[in-house]
Amino acid sequence: MTDSADSGDDDVEVSIDDWETVVSNLERFAGERGEVTETDGGVQCDFGNARFEVRTSGTVTAGMPLHDVEGVNATALRFDHANGAVTALAGNEHDDDGERFEYTFRRP
Repeated sequence: MTDSADSGDDDVEVSIDDWETVVSNLERFAGERGEVTETDGGVQCDFGNARFEVRTSGTVTAGMPLHDVEGVNATALRFDHANGAVTALAGNEHDDDGERFEYTFRRP
């Protein structure tokens, strides 16, 4: 796994603090199937009846016909470009309690 979007790797983990790399990976993730809209506060990928949005604060909102998720406070996004998935990583796997929440959105 790498931290750089410029490497062309299929598996990339990006800190929310590296906003330009977040946006470039979301654009790559959306590809020709999705529409990417960037605002001052975040970026959203729309895929018809599915969407994935991340704010510059790290708040992730996503949804598709059978479920929605709101308010995930992500510290990083993990992109699996080869398989069309992005995972919001919240919490810290190195905390004393070892808890980390992960939500994976698969491109329709």
